[in-house]
Amino acid sequence: MRCNYCFSIYGAEIDICPSCGYKNGDAAQELFYLNPGTVLGSRYTVGQVLGAGGFGIVYKAWDNHGNHLVAIKEYYPSGLVARAPGTENLRLVAKNRSAEFDAGKYRFTVERSGTMHTDMRYRDNPSLPHSVSAIDDNGTHYMVMEFLQGNTLTEHVEANGAMPVNEGLGVISAILKAVRDIHKEDIIHRDISPDNIILTPSSPKLIDFGAAKFGKRDNGENAERVMKPGYSPPEQYEPDGRAGIHTDIYSLGATLYFMLTGYKPDEATNRKTGDLLASPDSLVSDIPKHVNDAILRAMAIDHRLRFKNAIEFLDALMGQTKVRRPEKATKIRKLKRLVAIASSFLVLGIVGVFTYIQVIEQVPMLNDAEVELWFVLSGDSAEDSRREFALNQVINQFSQIYPNVIIMPRGIEEELFAIEVEIAIGQGRPVIFESDNINQTILAATVDLNSVANRVGDDSYFLDAYTRFFPNRNQIPTGFVATCVFVNTDISNYMGNTITDLTALLASMPAENSRIAVQYGRETAFISVFGNVSHVPQQEFMQRQAGALFAETSAFGDIQAVFAGTYRLVRLDMPQVPAAFGGMFSIVDSGRDELAAKRRFLEFMLSENAQDALHIQAQSGLFPINQAALKTFTEVFTEFADFFDNIDDFDF
Repeated sequence: MRCNYCFSIYGAEIDICPSCGYKNGDAAQELFYLNPGTVLGSRYTVGQVLGAGGFGIVYKAWDNHGNHLVAIKEYYPSGLVARAPGTENLRLVAKNRSAEFDAGKYRFTVERSGTMHTDMRYRDNPSLPHSVSAIDDNGTHYMVMEFLQGNTLTEHVEANGAMPVNEGLGVISAILKAVRDIHKEDIIHRDISPDNIILTPSSPKLIDFGAAKFGKRDNGENAERVMKPGYSPPEQYEPDGRAGIHTDIYSLGATLYFMLTGYKPDEATNRKTGDLLASPDSLVSDIPKHVNDAILRAMAIDHRLRFKNAIEFLDALMGQTKVRRPEKATKIRKLKRLVAIASSFLVLGIVGVFTYIQVIEQVPMLNDAEVELWFVLSGDSAEDSRREFALNQVINQFSQIYPNVIIMPRGIEEELFAIEVEIAIGQGRPVIFESDNINQTILAATVDLNSVANRVGDDSYFLDAYTRFFPNRNQIPTGFVATCVFVNTDISNYMGNTITDLTALLASMPAENSRIAVQYGRETAFISVFGNVSHVPQQEFMQRQAGALFAETSAFGDIQAVFAGTYRLVRLDMPQVPAAFGGMFSIVDSGRDELAAKRRFLEFMLSENAQDALHIQAQSGLFPINQAALKTFTEVFTEFADFFDNIDDFDF
């Protein structure tokens, strides 16, 4: 018989597969995966999961018609859909998110049709995906592809060390020819990295077009936005970064850097503030100069200095064309720019000077400064990565306005954070630090931030009354939370959008579930709102034994994950709604230039774009304190559309 997990053959008298240990009939490892043995399109038997991301799941599968292995990618946008245990059809977690789901399905079909087109057009290119076909089933879309035997480039280098130059050039030459062909079709991959190159016995393969932009068929708005530290160029980190051929060229250069040295390149965002990237030949001495210079040219921070296409890069690697390193190209560009500027001033004269003065008045300049930005590491790697990425986005935006100010982020373990802050205060280091859990004894020696609040107060909620909320004037909040009630709609038929007391809510539940649970640590707030009413611990709601939960809005993500499509968020309609500030930062006193830069950066953290990165894109659990960003938040997370109707009643 054939195993439904790894598809090896073994005797019918054996219950457990000797190759992988799977017993036919066992459920999938995760509740939302299709169970091994599920048949798609009356042809393909689904087996083990090869990988899962934010928008899809990839399965190993068996083609029952062709009698060979295939890989199948399923459109499964995590957070938008759920699959009940033992079932195959997808269901939306919330009806009002159907447009978002449909847009993602359309995006998946664009990826699928684009990959199928490339398969047919370049069937003779062994480094592109082949045998691509489509299935629509279970309320979603699937893409069938050839199953690839082999290791990723990452796995190979980690196991064997850096590749010899000739071997590495052979691999990258094949991938460059694959990229040449997809670029001919106006396809930009946007996620080239060692993780997405498989070394098969026949040839290297470029895989995973999930983040690709497929020419005029695709505006890219619904693509999964992927940033691979070390391999993504700086423009890919920017909200309006324009991807193009130059984007893939950078990633190809960074991939070759890793192949030939064994080291992952420094992250592009770090290189923008101070490029300390070691040249490949300083790490491995036998890398030829022309190969070294070609890699650095491909990885130029300024995309205009990179190779114009894949073949130009390939020719440089093969020594067929002379390569000018980025720093030399930059000097030539600067010289040309100076000539152009001089010419412009001859034409514009006093008008140009006047315009320059206007710009300076609109954006007051800062003196050169280097500042550290400290944040607490939670220990959850996914959460910490998301947080660090958001802060880097804000730093990059700030650097576009103040390129002479260097902001250096640093994550510190929670147990060491307060100690490090005390030391920094004693030394007068130029540090901005997260201060939610720092006591006022330590904060007493930090900087007065009333001037920051005054400058942003008109654009932010609550900061027009800053000294009332922060009498010590040494913390600036970047977000806030409020208290609400989450209702399990499988238990309760409560239809109100607001709640003033518990009478109707408790009456909407069956007697055996007619109780309200309270989030850990929110018992005092619950009593202040509803009085000393009987309540139960949070776990009873999570175990579906209580019909409602009194909690902070920061629990929204967890509730959505567990109760997909079966919950309602209800706001408190009363004179005093318990709320709390979060994402607070303080400043260590230091030199004048650093102090001015730190205050300006705090102001920038409260701007609309920065707040979008910190709280909407990163899903921090906090509401943006910036008024425009909060409006955007309600448009993205429609459950909160009417939540702030009584924001003036929030009690901090």
